[in-house]
Amino acid sequence: MSGVLDEEDESNIKLYDILNVSKDATEEQIKASYRRLCQTYHPDKHTDSEKKDVATRNFTRVKEAYEVLSDPLKRRVYDEYGVEGIRTVAAEGLELSVWEDIQSRFQQNAANGTSNQKTNEKDSLLTVHNQVKVSTDGTGLVSFLEDVDAGLEGNPFIITQMTLSSNLTAYVTNLDILAASYNITTRGVSRSASSSFSITGRRTFDADTFAEVSYIYGASRKRSSSTITAKLWRKLTATTSSMLEATYDSNQDLLNLVLSMVRQLSDRWMSQLAWVTGAQHGVMWTIRHSPAHEGGGLVDGGFDEKEDRRISLRERLVMFFSTMIFNTTCRLGSFDTSLSVSIQKGLGSSWQDGGISGGFAKLRAKAGIGMWDLEFSGGRNIIDWNTSLGAGVSLSVQGVTLRLKIGRGGHKISIPVLLSSETRPGLATVALSMLVGVAAFVQYQIVNPIQMAQLLEAKEEARRTRKVAMERSQSDAEASLELMTVAIERSREQEEEAMGLVITRALFGSAEAVKKATVEMESVKGREIELELVECADALQYLVQESKVLLYTSSKSSIQGVWDPTALEDDERALAVW
Repeated sequence: MSGVLDEEDESNIKLYDILNVSKDATEEQIKASYRRLCQTYHPDKHTDSEKKDVATRNFTRVKEAYEVLSDPLKRRVYDEYGVEGIRTVAAEGLELSVWEDIQSRFQQNAANGTSNQKTNEKDSLLTVHNQVKVSTDGTGLVSFLEDVDAGLEGNPFIITQMTLSSNLTAYVTNLDILAASYNITTRGVSRSASSSFSITGRRTFDADTFAEVSYIYGASRKRSSSTITAKLWRKLTATTSSMLEATYDSNQDLLNLVLSMVRQLSDRWMSQLAWVTGAQHGVMWTIRHSPAHEGGGLVDGGFDEKEDRRISLRERLVMFFSTMIFNTTCRLGSFDTSLSVSIQKGLGSSWQDGGISGGFAKLRAKAGIGMWDLEFSGGRNIIDWNTSLGAGVSLSVQGVTLRLKIGRGGHKISIPVLLSSETRPGLATVALSMLVGVAAFVQYQIVNPIQMAQLLEAKEEARRTRKVAMERSQSDAEASLELMTVAIERSREQEEEAMGLVITRALFGSAEAVKKATVEMESVKGREIELELVECADALQYLVQESKVLLYTSSKSSIQGVWDPTALEDDERALAVW
């Protein structure tokens, strides 16, 4: 495909709509529609230069659509892969001889992560992510707040440890990745420091296999260490994958082997089982539940949009739990025997995806030999700003800790603040209450007004953009109608003589405006954008054949001579015919 359609957005190209035929139209129906349109738009039928330009463009669109839909194999490629598939075939010069060969080629491209481009170019061939973690002792401030009369002794905050890490990933080829990371940790109390450096290479052999090798070097004042790790991942079935990992520590002359299996139990449930042999032998089992993204047509207010009814308590409970992110891990080993559980629930507009696209609340609990930890946290992922915010309170055998996190564009800062070295549930409750209060204030007094202002600005911008597009569409539609004038008059004359179908009036536009419209209302000519209605009786009369009109287009604005006057893209449309 080359020419006029290549200049258009492929999402707006609907070849069946251009020819005004159904997707199951026969070859005869496609050919008949093509001939009819050619009689109207053939450039040789028009002498006026402006009309000739419009006719040439419309004729080219019709011709290119016919070239695809009249060829059985090209039509099958279009039905399966859309306009992108046709462009890929044209760009790569594939011979359209056997459908299975074409299908195999597209499946191979999909497996290799390629499309109609020769290479799968990433947004960036080199990415850098940085992390900063500042561990702080805030027990001095808590003691002061609990007993103000005693005064403040020493610093209210003491930085006990700081960790800086940087990760660099280079996409060397479409199949090869090279990653390097550097980490340095300083401890304020002991005034000691340690660092580590790692380099990793990954090779993707196909969609089902990749291998990875890493070298890690660590150093501190007392000693240094070197570790080599190799991984091999393989997809065994459509729902099962396995990984073999070997780690060798040259200083301690220790070799650990890990064999893990991951199975997708359903579209929501996933399970992983890992066996570890060597010095740190053990078994780990994990099961994870992800939310149902489709949502089942249920909305947060407890109303079923699909069946127009209130939902039952049982359905509410199913909806509540099905939209959670649930994760539990059990470890049995020589160095770690524990059970951990985490539950995350989306809040507000992100209730269906577990908080991935917005606010969330999270509960995490872990218990093992000689330890336990309970953490309540919450946060917000701001997709438009590529930013995430989070805060939580942890209660454990080590005391009460306040955790603050912020991330942007892959860079993260985390600040754990030790509030007490003793297990104090009351202090944890107070700290959590304060966090909730601050979060509520920020949400309702800062975030909501900003989002509302952005929404209004986006709608206004959409209206401006839409108005420009409407004016262009109106001009094209009116130019097409001029070319169709003779055919329209001929259709009306023939239908009047045969006492057939003569369309006296037709209005297309906003569904709300169409519902209020009547056949007697004044002409909307010149007020289309204001009223969100457009007259389209002539365009529909052009389609009348043998006293009937067949409309196959999903959007009536695709009909030649019709344009869309609605203000916003997502507004509901309707067509009324008299």
